[in-house]
Amino acid sequence: MAASQLAASQPQLPAAQQSLSQEAVAGVAIKKADLKVAEFNSDKALQVQQMQQAAEVVERFKMLYQNFETTQRACESAEQLDDERLTLEQVYSQTISFRDPLHEIKGLNNLRRYMQAMYGNVISCEFVYLDQWLAVDSASVKWDMVFKHRKLGGGKTITVRGMSHVRFTDRIHYHEDVFDAGAMIYQQLPLLGRIISKIKSRLSV
Repeated sequence: MAASQLAASQPQLPAAQQSLSQEAVAGVAIKKADLKVAEFNSDKALQVQQMQQAAEVVERFKMLYQNFETTQRACESAEQLDDERLTLEQVYSQTISFRDPLHEIKGLNNLRRYMQAMYGNVISCEFVYLDQWLAVDSASVKWDMVFKHRKLGGGKTITVRGMSHVRFTDRIHYHEDVFDAGAMIYQQLPLLGRIISKIKSRLSV
């Protein structure tokens, strides 16, 4: 049987039914497209929400160190603080892991004791924030630390550039500071400062 005869022998759907079938197919395609758009919008909304939450965590972190009085108050025990003050508990988790070129500390209570001791001889201290890089669960903040210390540099103003890397969920559970410990401490001591300055001058020749 010829192909034309075979095709002619096949039953043909009425035009109305053909139209309904095409509309059904088109409707399914539209629904699938709508679902993809809805999923995309949902993912986008979730990502925006996560980034907003991350920004809030980092903003609390920056507020904690930007002002020396705020930092000192936050280092007090929770019983001494009022509801209007920023606390370490609002910024860090109980299992915080902290690192810098001089120390490695685990646990919020240990971090509190470390900060209380570190700021004991500080006359003034503030952080000037220069830049930051933000993700949904981590951030890096570039800063200048401007401070005066009773036992360093004769109490003169010292500026040290550094960077903080933090990881978090609703609070920070990992905090690492990177800075030049020589510029912060060793160069500010009379004897060591002269030795380091001589070493640097030789290296630059």
